[in-house]
Amino acid sequence: MASIISVREHPKYLDRAVDYISSKWNVGYSVYRDCISHSLTTDSPLPRWYLLVTDSDSIVGCYGLIVNDFNSRQDLWPWFAALYVEESERGQSLGGMMLAHSVAESKRLGYGKLYLTTDHIGYYEKYGFLCIGQCYGHGNEPGRLYEIDTSRGSCAIEPITTSTRELATAYIIKEWQSARMAIRGEIIDCSVIDGFIVLDETRENVIGLATYIFRDDSCEIVSINSENPRTGLGTALVEKVKAAANTHGCKTLRLLTSNDNLNAIGFYQKRGFELVGVNLGAIDRERQTNKPEIPLIGQNGIPLRHEIDFSMALE
Repeated sequence: MASIISVREHPKYLDRAVDYISSKWNVGYSVYRDCISHSLTTDSPLPRWYLLVTDSDSIVGCYGLIVNDFNSRQDLWPWFAALYVEESERGQSLGGMMLAHSVAESKRLGYGKLYLTTDHIGYYEKYGFLCIGQCYGHGNEPGRLYEIDTSRGSCAIEPITTSTRELATAYIIKEWQSARMAIRGEIIDCSVIDGFIVLDETRENVIGLATYIFRDDSCEIVSINSENPRTGLGTALVEKVKAAANTHGCKTLRLLTSNDNLNAIGFYQKRGFELVGVNLGAIDRERQTNKPEIPLIGQNGIPLRHEIDFSMALE
């Protein structure tokens, strides 16, 4: 088991903290020595540094809460920085544990928002961080700018289980008018198939959801929704389904979208999907034979008639 300790509250870890954090991040030993040393004695709530420590007192991770993360947005603080988990310890959600801890600490210290900057896409979204723009580092390089409302807490993408199935089904019906999806001439009941869900801090509201099925050596995304568009949550959901497909041994990841969904058509191509076909009149046929509730007019005032077929080769 690993636990998170505050270096300010456990000053005996000072030397080890400086050695460890400076060895993981290419900023400089003197910078971390000066910063972490003064963080132990300052009356200011920031900066604060944290270590992930095992029962055997080995350090296996770290993060910091700081006033500015060497970037252009000096009007914003605090910043989540220097997250690291040893490779041997990854896959246990320890990074997520430290993210949740940082949000709780920021709230405890009286901060309504917590910020971070990164070039990663899809990781922090899993824990409730929203991309709100970009900022610039000291080398003028742009980075994605994220924030989280500390009153809401950190959220994570999790498999749909018995305890969340009812919420998931209600959300699908709200978004798609039915839990029945017409996929390649077959009706799929999304109330019983596998999927991933993202709940808010109350665990009463869905902010993201994806469902999927396995077909021979392929995986088909049946539905995907995000309440926070353009924040990376949709990308994170696709990546979770992709990981499940790889684990299952699938060779391809497939999905269909409709001809009116211009945003989705662009979204999937930007994320590595190939447009492999257009099924002319497919939605007209589904409306006539299986789902009369499908509207005639879709998004953007476009007649809803055709399926757009996407596929991605998996490793």
